[in-house]
Amino acid sequence: MRYQQGQPIPDQIQPMLTDDSFLFAAVLGLFIAIILTYLAKKGRQTWLLLWGIGLIAVSLTYLGFILAT
Repeated sequence: MRYQQGQPIPDQIQPMLTDDSFLFAAVLGLFIAIILTYLAKKGRQTWLLLWGIGLIAVSLTYLGFILAT
C-alpha cells in the first residue's frame, strides 16, 4: 500500500482513544450500573442485578487503579 507524499504514515497517527476516554467510560458505566441495580431490585430481575453489581465492581476497580497511579 502506498501513501501520498505529505500524508502521515501509520506510525505517526495519534491514537483515537485516550486515558480520558476510558475514564469517562468508567464513570458512565458506574452511573449506568447504579441505575441497573436499582431497577433490578425493583423488578426482581436476578440477571440484571448480577450484571449491575459486576459493572459496579469493574468500574470501581478501574477508577481505583487510575487514582492509585
